[in-house]
Amino acid sequence: MTKKQKNILGISLIALPIPLLVATLASYAITSFAFSALAMEGTDVLMYAQIVRMALGLTGVLSIAGIILGIPIGVYILVKNK
Repeated sequence: MTKKQKNILGISLIALPIPLLVATLASYAITSFAFSALAMEGTDVLMYAQIVRMALGLTGVLSIAGIILGIPIGVYILVKNK
């Protein structure tokens, strides 16, 4: 890897997990609201809601793991690259 690629990787590992977590939480809130409104109408969306909530939960777990692991690794890559 070149120095420029290592800089991009380090900055990406530092910068991306937090916006991913915010986007996941926002989309979870939006989909929960939408599915609860649809469930009140009597449509059978509970199975789809469970699948979407499970996928968003997994995305949230991965973004938290990205915060815990990605930020120190990104800092290490940037420091070592200098």
